[in-house]
Amino acid sequence: MRTLIHTDEGAISRLEQLGLEDGWIRRALLRGNAECRTVSPLAPKGFAGVTRWGRSAEYFREEMCSHEWITDDFQNVARTISPDGTFCIVVTTGSKGTGVEGSHPTTKYPKGSGTAACVESNYMIDFAPEDLRKMGISPAAGQVIATWLLLFNVEGDVMFAELSLPDSMSDGGHIATWRERIIFPPIDLGPTVFPEDDTGPSDPVEVPVTRR
Repeated sequence: MRTLIHTDEGAISRLEQLGLEDGWIRRALLRGNAECRTVSPLAPKGFAGVTRWGRSAEYFREEMCSHEWITDDFQNVARTISPDGTFCIVVTTGSKGTGVEGSHPTTKYPKGSGTAACVESNYMIDFAPEDLRKMGISPAAGQVIATWLLLFNVEGDVMFAELSLPDSMSDGGHIATWRERIIFPPIDLGPTVFPEDDTGPSDPVEVPVTRR
């Protein structure tokens, strides 16, 4: 499937169709990055990246809740759900190439069963409920909504970001193919206060738990 890519005015128009404004997203990402810069060199390795991701996700949800969106944590995935309940957004870190037209970005780290269930729902939204029943699929209530990922990646003093609709996951757990990508202009972050160490994970690792 060919990926539909939106840039510049096309990106703004597509965001408006989804009931979003680029300023809301930019503000949340900048606030998250500002929190990251409070981390000193004495913090454990990777803590700056974790802080940036966690605060960005928190501030994005805070921003969207002020616009009548709601949140849940379906299978430990922090979803922010549109007012009409047709789609949700999950904030996560992306690989190099995130927010760059012509690139092929992936999620920076492998994802677990919760994200896999969300991506699977993107496949199921193509079918009517009766078609799903014919295929023997009985999704959990509230599961079958589209899941978009707000990906961001920081390189030096620039943040790259995009809002993209996953199409599939690799065997290794990365999301590497996309139905649609809405690409934001690069965000100039200015010089950092402390040297950052992003060698540690930026997202929490999803570990499947088997009930005994």
